[in-house]
Amino acid sequence: TGASAVFAGVTLTCHPGYHDEPGTAGYPSGSFLASLPDGINLYFPGDVRDYARRLPSTLPPIDYEFGHVWLGRGNAHHDEFPLVDAFCRFMLQCRPSVLFLTHLREVSRGPDSMWLPRHAALVRARLADFAPETEVSIPSPGDVLTLSKPFRRDLFADWPRQKRLEFLDHLGVSIRLENWARGMDAAIRERVPVLELSGPLPSGGDLAGLARKLADWRAGGGRLLSAHLDDILPGQEIAARYQAACKAFLGMGINRVTQHVPRCSVAEYTADPDRVVNRFANAFDPLMRAGITIGIENMHMKPRTPSGNLRPYGFTPDECLSFVDALRRRTGYRSIGFHFDIGHAATNHPYTEQYPTEAWIAAGRNLINGVHLHQYEAAPGENDHYPEGHFHVSGRTCGYPDLLPLYSAWEAGFLRAPLFLEVRKGPEGDPFPSLARLRD
Repeated sequence: TGASAVFAGVTLTCHPGYHDEPGTAGYPSGSFLASLPDGINLYFPGDVRDYARRLPSTLPPIDYEFGHVWLGRGNAHHDEFPLVDAFCRFMLQCRPSVLFLTHLREVSRGPDSMWLPRHAALVRARLADFAPETEVSIPSPGDVLTLSKPFRRDLFADWPRQKRLEFLDHLGVSIRLENWARGMDAAIRERVPVLELSGPLPSGGDLAGLARKLADWRAGGGRLLSAHLDDILPGQEIAARYQAACKAFLGMGINRVTQHVPRCSVAEYTADPDRVVNRFANAFDPLMRAGITIGIENMHMKPRTPSGNLRPYGFTPDECLSFVDALRRRTGYRSIGFHFDIGHAATNHPYTEQYPTEAWIAAGRNLINGVHLHQYEAAPGENDHYPEGHFHVSGRTCGYPDLLPLYSAWEAGFLRAPLFLEVRKGPEGDPFPSLARLRD
C-alpha cells in the first residue's frame, strides 16, 4: 500500500486493490502505478468490483490507464448494463489521457459472464459523453501498442520517403571491440551503413578476423567506418600507444575518428592552451596525412566532479568549439570538427539547463561531423542530477533526452553527419534494438 520498487528504471508503486465485491468476502488484490524513465505514467486498477471506491489521492497525472471491463454478474448476454456509468466514473477519476478497455474474451468464463468487444464499445460510447478529451482504445490480442507522450510530434514519420532514406543512411551503431564478433555479425545482418569501433583493437588472428568481417560489412553496403580513440594524454609511452592504434585503425580503412576533449581542468587549459593544442596536433599528424575526419566529443559533469575552474574542460559548447577552432588554426586542417554526444549534454548539471540540446546543435551547426545517440535510465531530478546513461533509445518521440531537436535540425538541413547509437548499458546492453526502433 504505497510501497515502491524500482526495476531497470521503472518505478512500480502498489496501492490497495478493488476486487472486493460488496456483500462478499472478496479477494486479496492490488492496483499498480508504473512510472517509466521517460516520464510516462501507467495505472492498472486491476479487477474492480466496487465502483464506489476512490482512487489513491497521490496518483500523478496518468498518461495510460488499463481498465478491466466488468459490468455485473451473469448478465453479459443482456442488452443494457446499469454499471456502465459507474465504470466510466471510476476509471475517469485519474483523468487519463488514454484509457485502454481490456480483459475481454476471457475463455474460462461462461457466455453469461464473458465480456466482449461489443460491451467495450458500449463503454467507449458512454465515455465519450463523460470525457470527450480522453482517447479510448479497445486493443485486440496480439496488438502492439506504442506508449509515448501524445504531444511529441514524430517529424520523421511526416518526411517524404527520400528524406527518411537519407536520414537512415546516416544512422548506425557504435560497437565495443571487446565483443567485436557479435557486434560485427549484427552490423552485417542489419546492413548498418555507418559503424564505429570503440576500444582497443584485437591482436593476432582476431585482428585478421575483424578485417574479414569489415570486408563483409562493406560488401553489404557499409560505407563509413569510425574509430573511437583513447584519450590523448602526456607521456612518451602513452603517445607511442596512441600512434600504434592510429596506424592499426588506418590499416582497417577508417574514414573518421571520435576523440574526447582534453582530459585536463579548465584552469590547466586556460593557463597554457598552446601546450594542449600542440599535443593533440602532434597526435593527429598521421590521421591528417591520411585525410581522416576528426570529431572532438563533448564530455559532462558527474556526481563528484569539481566545480568552477577545477572541473574538467569541454563541458560547454563554447569550450568544445573554441578547442576545435584552435586545432584548425594550429594545423590548417579543415576536417577537424565537433562530435556531439546528445546524452552527455543532457546530464550535465548545472550546464544542462543553460545549454539544452537545441543550443548545442545551434552552436555547432556545420562543424558537427558526428553524433552519439543514447538515452538515460531516467530523466535527471532534484535527488539525482546524473542518472546512468548509455541506455537504449526508447523511440523517436520518447525517452530522455528528447530527440526532437535532432530531427528538427535534420529537417532544417543544417545537420548532416553520421549518427552512432552508443548503447552499452541497461536491460538491452547493445545498440541494435534501438536501431530497429528508429528505423521503424
